[in-house]
Amino acid sequence: MKNVAIFGDSILRGIKIDSETKKFVFSKTIDWAGIEEQLNVKITNYSKMGSTIKHGFPKLENYLNDSPTADVVVLGYGGNDSDYNWPKVAGEKSRGHTSNTDLDEFERMLGEMIDMVIAKGIKPVLMNLPPIHSTRYFTWVTRNGLNKDNILYFINDDKEVLYRRQEMFSAKIAEIARKRSIELVDIRSKFLAHNDYLDLVCEDGIHLTENGEKVIVESFISHFLVGRVAV
Repeated sequence: MKNVAIFGDSILRGIKIDSETKKFVFSKTIDWAGIEEQLNVKITNYSKMGSTIKHGFPKLENYLNDSPTADVVVLGYGGNDSDYNWPKVAGEKSRGHTSNTDLDEFERMLGEMIDMVIAKGIKPVLMNLPPIHSTRYFTWVTRNGLNKDNILYFINDDKEVLYRRQEMFSAKIAEIARKRSIELVDIRSKFLAHNDYLDLVCEDGIHLTENGEKVIVESFISHFLVGRVAV
């Protein structure tokens, strides 16, 4: 039996929004135990809600320095990196705000994480990002009274900027995978192929409904089963 370690954020942690309480809760739809049984692997999930690659880097480093048992390490960062400090954006009318992680810094750090994994004789696997729904996300961000005018000024009255900025990070992940011949779990294509995308994403436009999480499960199982990852 092979061991798989997963490092990522709330998408791989399995976080969704409860439709009644509007709070973030753990979902049971991403059934890692079921995936383990079907693929005959042992999965350890180190993902944490809110993590950027800056949070994930030392976590992975500590793991690799502590007699790692993984045969495969999955890296799933970028969603929070592409996001912004919205209270700051709302409080300061400017078009000069930067994302939580600069794209060039994200590329550098992801490359270094890949190098660290390979140096330990472990196979790295990357995952790109499910697309966000810009209108839902804007509504969610501003639901508690943040200054909409300042946010709209920052994005030049174009809510789809939110989608495109996040898409840049997802595209960068795919580019790194392609250039370095690293295997990629292409969940973005799976989501984009659905005509009912609104049924896959929660009201915040980012986190996934149970149906969306099923796409994650299907993507992982199909990727591993076709033999791209030797498990």
